[in-house]
Amino acid sequence: MCAAPSARVITRRCLAVCLAAGSLLLAVSCAWLSAPAPTPTPSASPPPAPTASATAQPSPVLSPTFGLNPDLPVWQDYPAPRQTPVLPIPPPEAPLNLGDEVRVLVLMGTDQDAPFVGRTDAMLLILYHPRFGRASVVALPADLMGYLPGHTMQRIQTAYGLGGLDLLQQTLRYNFGLPVDDFALVNADLFSDYVDEEGGLEITVLRDYPEACGGIRAGPVRMDGQKLLCYVSFREENDEIDRNIRQLQVFELIFMRMAQGGALSRLDELSKRYQAVLATNLTPADLVENIPLALRVADVGRLGLYTLSRADISAWSLPGQGGAMVFLPNRERIRPVLQQAADFLNDPGPVTDRVLTLQYELTRSPTATITLTPTLTPTRTPTRTRTITPTRTITRTRTITLTRTITRTRTITATRTATRTGTITRTPTISATPTISTTPTISTTPTISATPTITLTPTITLTHTITLTPTITLTPSPTVTFTIPPP
Repeated sequence: MCAAPSARVITRRCLAVCLAAGSLLLAVSCAWLSAPAPTPTPSASPPPAPTASATAQPSPVLSPTFGLNPDLPVWQDYPAPRQTPVLPIPPPEAPLNLGDEVRVLVLMGTDQDAPFVGRTDAMLLILYHPRFGRASVVALPADLMGYLPGHTMQRIQTAYGLGGLDLLQQTLRYNFGLPVDDFALVNADLFSDYVDEEGGLEITVLRDYPEACGGIRAGPVRMDGQKLLCYVSFREENDEIDRNIRQLQVFELIFMRMAQGGALSRLDELSKRYQAVLATNLTPADLVENIPLALRVADVGRLGLYTLSRADISAWSLPGQGGAMVFLPNRERIRPVLQQAADFLNDPGPVTDRVLTLQYELTRSPTATITLTPTLTPTRTPTRTRTITPTRTITRTRTITLTRTITRTRTITATRTATRTGTITRTPTISATPTISTTPTISTTPTISATPTITLTPTITLTHTITLTPTITLTPSPTVTFTIPPP
């Protein structure tokens, strides 16, 4: 369980799934991950409390107009809503100042297993400059409200599920002024298995989370797939910004593992393994061609990680939906964050020796080929089997028993006595004489005894032992030539 009920921790698998597969995809394709880079410091103020009234209709803050036609409805030339919106529809945002070479990739994570889509609760905006080799990653909060052209005011995370890439592109252009070039959608079948296959991940937890994921203490913690999934998924109350920070932290660490040690040489293997749970308009050729770009972004200070502050969004309860919590964007505060992420890309700057090291690891990393040679070895093993057989024996025993019998015999004897007076007196005398006789009694008692017989039976077993002898052949990777375009 990710947290005790009192913490009201909210978990979504998709928020974590996109971090691992996203690092895999973007690391080897459009260059955006890597070493520490400037991250705007979130506001220290606590997150705003939800609006007390569930039926309140806050008016959106309008951005400076960029030539809006007053004769058109507020949504201008975008498709009109099909449903009555729960919030007033704001006008479309002005295009962000990106420059001609900057490209935008959207990385999404869904809480459904492939091939289903569901809500894309995790959304990272990836802005990158192919020639300068720099990238910015902006984490958008889940449950952020915006206008879905042709639908209504709804969570932005539902755009892809409702209308695919086309509606996603229109939604991000309307609400943020961002033109989307590429996308990647990661289903929920991936994250835990990927992390476990890589042996887990050691992450520095910034503060204690005593009620989340069974309790997590601040400091270095090594997490397996399930623990890490919980760490990047749970949300305490309405603190969406803290969750975004954890997501970017894990996102960066996974990419660093991919960029080092020649791990990108496994690109072909990884793309085949995860193609069933990864939807994208990028081809395998796109991935291979952009490996040099990914290595340059992995250089020190060439990746910017950005989150919104707590003052950039406000919590609000949707009317008539059981008080479901969403976030209303403060468009005047969000736009400068996006522009800062775009401006970060315009500093060409030289690469450091770290890029040369990463290129060397990739090009010189040998490919190990393991060949198993079976060897059949017969082994003769004599075995003695001990068999115990009980034998039943009946023995008759003759027993002589002496019985002592005492018989008393009564004898009467008359004694004649003469006296001078002429009187003759006869006096009887009674005596008892005991007679002792011994009578022998002979009895025959049968005795049954079981005598065990131990028999040793020799058994010869012929065992075939198969020995697999591994032969490891190291084949150097082919030489890869990296051409770094001049700034």
